[in-house]
This record gives sequence, structure tokens and C-alpha cells, in this order.
Amino acid sequence: MTVVADTLQEEASRVLPEIRNSFAGILANLPSPIRRPRDITRVMGVNQTLAWKIMQVVKVKDPFAAAQYIPGSEGVNIFLDAARRLDAPEKVITRTRAAMDGFRQLIADHAGDRASLELMLGASATEGSPQTDLTYRKGGFQCASYTWGIQARARLMTIMLYPHSDPNLIRCAKIAGFVGLRRVRPQICWPLAQPMYGDYEEGSNVPREQPFLPIDSDGALPGGVPLLRPFSTVSPDAVQRIALPNGQLEDCWVGSPVGDRAAINCFTGEIVRKPSPRYADEENLYVEVGTRIRTPMEVLVRDLFVHRDLYGRIEPESTVYSELSVQPWFDTPQAERRDQDVLPFSETVEYLGAGPTVIHTPDVPLYEDMMRFAFTKLGWDIHACDVYRVRVAYPVIATALTVRFPLPPAPSSE
Repeated sequence: MTVVADTLQEEASRVLPEIRNSFAGILANLPSPIRRPRDITRVMGVNQTLAWKIMQVVKVKDPFAAAQYIPGSEGVNIFLDAARRLDAPEKVITRTRAAMDGFRQLIADHAGDRASLELMLGASATEGSPQTDLTYRKGGFQCASYTWGIQARARLMTIMLYPHSDPNLIRCAKIAGFVGLRRVRPQICWPLAQPMYGDYEEGSNVPREQPFLPIDSDGALPGGVPLLRPFSTVSPDAVQRIALPNGQLEDCWVGSPVGDRAAINCFTGEIVRKPSPRYADEENLYVEVGTRIRTPMEVLVRDLFVHRDLYGRIEPESTVYSELSVQPWFDTPQAERRDQDVLPFSETVEYLGAGPTVIHTPDVPLYEDMMRFAFTKLGWDIHACDVYRVRVAYPVIATALTVRFPLPPAPSSE
């Protein structure tokens, strides 16, 4: 008969609570009440770091999340020796040693090393995941910066939705850019903007007309790059619009030295030429806007301005998709998205309020001034817009972050 071994989750669900309970049993048998890590330090004489770890193991409700705080063998021995000196019952000390033996066996059976086990358990944890996510994403940022030779302090992507003269349509504009974009090794060219799609003649890579128009036509570069010059420090000569073989266009940062002295801020502003449907139909279930993560960055700021006359207060949701699939998210109809392409994501969309004064962020200098400038150029009323934001620290390369909300049905003609 074949014996099926327990899965990691099944075995961890037995082992980890036993460690937590055995630690709690020792603390309960100390001569003074233990409520905080400093109480452990005061009563047991152990250092503050070990005391903090012990308290985390005891108080974190999700044992999978608590696993990262379990001290190593040396720390556990110090903890148990101190407990014995304080006359803790031998049975609780023996119970703790047995629980730690189970933990070491868990590592040997399912992971091979402690770091791998914490990675696996962290992915299954329901508590404490934002901090765990941040730790791993920060490591990914450093790796990606080294690999690709570039990094940014911040990336901004802002979408503005505004009423159209046709009540069944909406206008859309976007502001995009980088703060503190710098090279960490020499590069020839780095894309600043998302590829732009047009309406192409058959057999040609030249669009009939560009799908976007610059918000500030006075500041746009001769090659068509819709630069917001008052808020960009990049030299116009260092930005070029490049036609790719598949007919897409990219705005690229070309040639620059390495380091902070050559770092740039670069922002572009465009309005979508073709309006979008205001109400739901068979192909459009949501308003959905996405940001493809291709540049290592410390933070992504994703804002959505929505004129309140369009939908009133909305409740947008944010999703992160893998971009490792053959067919990326933006080429997949909304009703056909695959669950396996959705990645874990703990950040949520926040309602900031209305008007320009609510959008201040230290991540993007002069952001309020830039948005006032853009709305003035568009002839739109910034005070009539509600603002929603999702902020993500160290977003992961080869993913796409989307913000969406459901489109309402069209009003009845009756």
C-alpha cells in the first residue's frame, strides 16, 4: 500500500501551533506576568531581540505567519535555560524541545533549509502578509536593478476620466512618468512609456492616425513625445520616439552616465483620441486601466481621477496579473481572464477625496501643480473629480497592476 505523506500545510498546521503553545506555556509559568517583550527581558534576562521574537510567536494568530519569528536553536536554548533557572516545570521545557524537533523535521521533509521553509509558509499565510510581501519585493527590486542596470525612486501613472459631449461616451487622458530614474550601468536605450497602438494599414507599421494626442502640444517634442516640459528634468535630446517592427511606438531614454548626477524626472501627458463607452456592453464590463511593470522602482503611485457626474462615488479594486503568459492581460477579453494569472496582492485602492489638494505625495514632487497644469490644458475642471489611489512599494517586474470598477448598465430609454 502506498503511503501518502502529509502536505507541508497539513504538517505545518500541527507543528507550528505546538511551538506557539509551548512557548506560551513557559511564559505562563514565569514568576511575573508577561505582557510585552520587555517583560520577558526583565524577568528572564534575555536580550530584546530574542524577547521580541518569542512574543511574536506567541501573539501572532496565523501560525504560518509566525514561523518567520521562531528563534534558531541557540536562541531557543537560551530561552529554555533561562526558564529552567526560574523553576519552570520540566514538562513544559520538554514539550518545547519536542516542538522544536518537529520544526526541524518539517524543514528537512519539505524545504531543505529554513529560508525556503519561510518562503513557502509566507506564501500561505493569511496574517502579516503585507510586511512579508514587502521584504521579498525589496529583494526583487535590488536583483532587478542589478540585472537591468536601471532603477527609479518612483513611477507615476494617472488616468483621468471625464464626460464626453455624447452622454454614452467618456473622455480619457493620462499622465505618466518617473521620478529619480537613474542608470546603475551604462545602457543604450530604456523605454519610458508604454507601447502605443494605432489603426494600421494592412502590411504597414505606420498608423493611419496616432491614438493619443499630447496634453501640452507646446511642450511636445518634434518626434511626437508628449513631454510635460515644466515638470521634467530630462534633456529633450535624450528622449526619442522609436518605431518597433510590430508597428508599436515607444518613447525611450537614450544614452546617459551612471548615477545620481545623471538621474532624471520625466513626465508625459496624453489624451486618448477615441472615446470609451460609458456603460456596460458585451465586450466592456469594466473601466479598467493597467500599468505594466518593466522598470525596477521603489514605489508605484497609481491614481484615478473620475468626474463625479459620470458614476458618483465608486469602489475600484486593484489586481496584479502575471505577464509571463503567452497572452498578456490587456489582450485577453475581460470575461476570459485566467485565475492562474492573478498574483497575491495585499494593497487596496484608497479614496483620497475630491480636487487637487488631496493628491499630495512626497513620492512625486510638484504633483499637484502638474495636475492643475494638465487639467487647465485640457479645459477640464479638476475640482469636479474624485481621486482614488493605490500605492505599491517595490512592485514586481513582469507583472501588470490594474485598477478597475464595473460599468453600470445603460439607462433605460423608457
